[in-house]
Order: sequence, then structure tokens, then C-alpha cells
Amino acid sequence: MKRTIMLVTILIHLFFSSNLFAFDSWTKEQAFTEVGYLALHTIDWGQTLHISDNPNEFRETNFLLGEHPSRGNVTEYFIATGIGHILITHILPTEWRKYWQWSTIALEIGCTANNYKLGISATF
Repeated sequence: MKRTIMLVTILIHLFFSSNLFAFDSWTKEQAFTEVGYLALHTIDWGQTLHISDNPNEFRETNFLLGEHPSRGNVTEYFIATGIGHILITHILPTEWRKYWQWSTIALEIGCTANNYKLGISATF
């Protein structure tokens, strides 16, 4: 929980204190891509809750959460990282956003597909 709070604090600080970032307007494509990322992120969240609910059957591999995170820690983590993703996307220059968004989408596809293969469903 402390790590999640620290992550959010750092992201908010960067977001509001720096003029080094672009803060460009979003294109429709970037907005739709962000929605796609957040959909996959939500599936991952549900799968991680399933892992949390079944500690004798599964273990979490995300070192920030630990092997057997509580439902509360999972929810805090996914809310913080979802907000963080939106903030990072917003501060990046337009020409960099697609690389950030699509690389994180690829990462989420890999995680959720692997979880699915292991029999981990998304439960809330």
C-alpha cells in the first residue's frame, strides 16, 4: 500500500510541477487507444483479484504486489496505475504517445493471455 501511495504521489507531483512535458491535446485515435489499454488493464485487475482470492492455487508475479496480495492492495494498485497511465499519456508529446500506449497494450495482452492460459479468470 505504501508503494502505491508513493507512486501516485510521484506521478501527481510530476504532473503538476513540471513544464517539461507536452500536455498536447489528444487525438481521437489516442483517446480510443487509451480506452483499449484501460479495458485490458481492467481485465488484468480482475484476474489479479482472482489470484488474490485463491492463494493456495495461484501466486502473483508482480513484485510490487507480492505473491499473495490482499484484495485491497490489488484494487489500490490498479486504480493508481490506471490513473498513472492516463497521466503519463497526457504529459507525453503527441508523437511519443502511440509508442507508450501500444507498448503497454502489448504488455497487458501478454499478461492477460498468460493468466487466461493458466486458468485465471477475471472476477470482481
